[in-house]
This record gives sequence, C-alpha cells and structure tokens, in this order.
Amino acid sequence: MTTIRMRVSCGFSPPFLCAASLALAGDDDLFRGPDGFKGIKYRWVGPAVGGRATRVQGVPGSPGVYWLATAAGGIFKSTDGGVRFKPVFDDQPVASVGSLAVAPSNPSVVYVGTGEANIRGSVKPGVGIFKTTDGGSTWTHVFKQEGQIGTMAVDPRNPDIAFAAVLGKAFGPNPQRGVYRTKDGGKTWVQVVAVDANTGASDVAIDPSNPNVVFAGFWQARRTPWSMTSGGPGSSLRVSRDGGDTWKKLTEGLPEGNWGKVGVAVAPSNPGSRVRADRGREGRPLPVERRRKVLHARQRAARHPPAAVVLLDDDGRSVESGRGVVPASSAPERPSTAARRSRR
Repeated sequence: MTTIRMRVSCGFSPPFLCAASLALAGDDDLFRGPDGFKGIKYRWVGPAVGGRATRVQGVPGSPGVYWLATAAGGIFKSTDGGVRFKPVFDDQPVASVGSLAVAPSNPSVVYVGTGEANIRGSVKPGVGIFKTTDGGSTWTHVFKQEGQIGTMAVDPRNPDIAFAAVLGKAFGPNPQRGVYRTKDGGKTWVQVVAVDANTGASDVAIDPSNPNVVFAGFWQARRTPWSMTSGGPGSSLRVSRDGGDTWKKLTEGLPEGNWGKVGVAVAPSNPGSRVRADRGREGRPLPVERRRKVLHARQRAARHPPAAVVLLDDDGRSVESGRGVVPASSAPERPSTAARRSRR
C-alpha cells in the first residue's frame, strides 16, 4: 500500500493549499492514468488569511517545505508539509505579493515580486522586489519600483541571476514596464526588454536545460476603477537565446490578430521541444453608459478561457495549437440589467 501526498495551489479567497492522500495497491498504479486517482480526497490545510493565493512553490528534495504568496497577506511558509503555515513577511512595508521564486541551486535564496498582477479595480500596488538568503528569516529590499510584478524566475545554476516580469502601474502608461534582469544577486536590475508604456511583462520562463533561453510574455492592459481594457498589438511572446541580452518577437505559426494576456511555461520533461504559451483573448473597454451603471465592471475577456494554447519547438515555431482566435468583435455582449432581471 502506498500513500501519496500532493499539493495543489487553489487561487481563491482565503488562500489555501489542498492536501490529498491516495492509497494505492502498488507503486505502479500511480502511473496508470485517471483510474489511479479515484480514491483521492482533498482537505483544506490553510492558511486562513491573506486574500487570493497568487503563487505557490515547493522545494525539490525537501517535500515538507512550501512557499505561498498572497494578494493581501504577504508570504507564508510551511516546513511540515502544510500542517502549519508561518507568516514570514509581516515586517515588510507591503502586503500585496504577485510572485515568488526559489533558487533551484540554493533553496535558501528566494526572490519576491510585490504587487499582485491580477489587476482588479481594487488592486494594490507593490514596491518592487525583496530577497532572502536565509529561507525567509530576513529580507532585503533589492529593487524599488511601484507597480505590479506577476512572475519571478531564477537561473537554475546561479542564484545571483534572476528575471522579473514587471507589469508596471496598472492605472496608466509607464515606461518602466518590461522584463528586468539581475546578474549580481539583486544589487542592480536592468530592463532587458520592453514593448511600450502601455504594455507590461506578464510572464517569464527559463529553459531548465539551457538557461540562456528565456521566454517572456507581454500584456497590453489598462485598468480604471470602473473598467478594464485587455489586449492589443503590444501583447506578444518573445524569446532570448543569450541569457536576456537580445530578444526576438515570435510570430511564425502563432495566432494572428491582437492578443490578450500571455503566459508561457517550458516543459521540464522535454524543455528543448515543448513550450506552452497561453494567449489570452483580447478584450474591449466597456461602453460609457455601462461604466456609469456598474462601478466594478469586469472586462468581457475575463469571462472566457484563453483563446489559444500553442506548443512551440526550440526554434519558437508552432508545432501544435489549441482553440483558434475569437476576435473581440465576435464576443457575445452581456445582457443588460433589465434583460437579466426579466429572466428571473
């Protein structure tokens, strides 16, 4: 009989991790497909405060250690597999955290990007990047910039090299948006690629087998207290093959038209030939009359799943794609308030 403990990040409020225990007849049963997971049961293990869970990461080789970033509660750490979570960021001057990354070569080194990048009308700005070298006991404010940071990535061989996907200030244009890199452990940060003042970096991923290959997603977006515009010509996917010095926009085999929010991940099992890129649907700003009626209106694009999922080869060419692009003009209009009430 084998018992397997799993961790699943659940992005709801309050943030929590789900622990699952599964009893199997033999070790090989785990790999026999969905039937092997029929006995799985989830239970809530906490923590009970902090708002949405924005990022969770374990530590290879240390199955009891988990880090959790939250939208409004800082950073939590568990060293006993999720039985207890301890806040380790409360002494810092910011509570909104958008990302964290544990250095693969030294898990005591963790970079934290503040400012949640899920830009709702009530989103709280961050104040830059923090770093710990002692597993969260002490923190250093290594990069000071107001705005949102959605993803951090650390070179798997060198904990002094890290990248930050800086979305920037959500409520207006700012030239500070883009991908930043440090090569000296956070002492200095350089903007290595940017699109324009209206487009921020939404994701960054390093090829674990070749850290000179770095992918970056970009998102053209603008938030107001009553509406949001998502997508445009600035949204794109780019790649660097020299560690971030130079970048190329990828277009071959990818969907045409304006994109929304772009996410990218490199498959650890086959990094040289499989890169997953999620291209969010482009959204349009809400009409003026609707902005007046609905203060916290959500963008129409957010009600739909990503419009395209693309697998790329190691040259950045599309080898497989998911659902095609649906232009914003064909997105169904939301019924008026009067129409919705008449259906009740």
